[in-house]
Amino acid sequence: MKPCWFVYFISVVYLCHCCYAQEECSSRVVCQPGYTVAPNPKHTPSSNGCGTAGFMVKGDEFTVCCNQHDLCYDTCGNKKSDCDLDFKKCMERVCLGVADKKGCQSKANTFFTGTVIFGCHSYQVSQQNACICSRHSEL
Repeated sequence: MKPCWFVYFISVVYLCHCCYAQEECSSRVVCQPGYTVAPNPKHTPSSNGCGTAGFMVKGDEFTVCCNQHDLCYDTCGNKKSDCDLDFKKCMERVCLGVADKKGCQSKANTFFTGTVIFGCHSYQVSQQNACICSRHSEL
């Protein structure tokens, strides 16, 4: 039996997802006239497994998917919604190969919903590190 806080958390996440997931999270990388957004040549995309800001999930079956998702956020010009959808598809593929498919799919939905709702700041910070403004003539 799951603790009450878990059921409450899932309910809140579901409600937030229904209300806020429709808004697109922009990269916030905006260049002045005469400049365009370009990959930062000094930046190397990185990943850290599953989790964020002090809340890490160790030894998870979705680690490969989480790392791919991190790299997607951390690559200049990628859209958050595309990264999130690829993350969901990766987890769905993982769930095809496990015995407890229902439990795995439930966990995947929770991870996906969490990234949709709470991932905007991480995405924006990653894009700000991954991108620079470059003069049109430099491209």
